[in-house]
Amino acid sequence: MTSGQFAEILISAAKAFRKDKLFPEILPSLDGNELNDDVISKVLTPFVESVRPKLSGDALKAIDYRLAEFIPIGLERIRTNSHMHNFQSGTQLNKDSADALLVGLINDTVAPMDFALYAEDFEEVEA
Repeated sequence: MTSGQFAEILISAAKAFRKDKLFPEILPSLDGNELNDDVISKVLTPFVESVRPKLSGDALKAIDYRLAEFIPIGLERIRTNSHMHNFQSGTQLNKDSADALLVGLINDTVAPMDFALYAEDFEEVEA
């Protein structure tokens, strides 16, 4: 699997995760909570679990490793890369911070490839 294929799998899985689980189930139960390790884990771990069946070998190792590494620095990472999403300030979980966490995890996972995923890339184009 190439890095580009890996990134595309992650993006496709993130879009489905946002629609099917994050926004209807996870976000309503955690909305407004402080973005600490526990909350970040409750957002990102189900995403990784949803994408695991689509991965194998090095890709699977990479997403598992990056998740463990990203959780404790998630808030710092999304602040550092604030140009990639709509979450600009604050410390609470909301739609923008949840998208920012997904963007951050995916971009960090496919590094060193500069994939440059933005939160707007999750939005479906209206015909």
